[in-house]
Amino acid sequence: MAEASEGSKMIVIGKRPDRGPLDWYRVQQKLDAESRRHKPYAKPRGMVLKFRTWAEHDHFVRTRAARKL
Repeated sequence: MAEASEGSKMIVIGKRPDRGPLDWYRVQQKLDAESRRHKPYAKPRGMVLKFRTWAEHDHFVRTRAARKL
């Protein structure tokens, strides 16, 4: 492979700010607050339900549907 010549040097523009753990915590808090403004409610999680009989399942479906109305 060809080696880089002396004329091609890397130029650094700007400097990454030195941040400690407390600064990163503040950044995280700011991002968390912004995300809560856009979507204030947590995403509902799935659940696993087991029924012994189809009758129990039908009863659950009917009462759950009635609660959602």
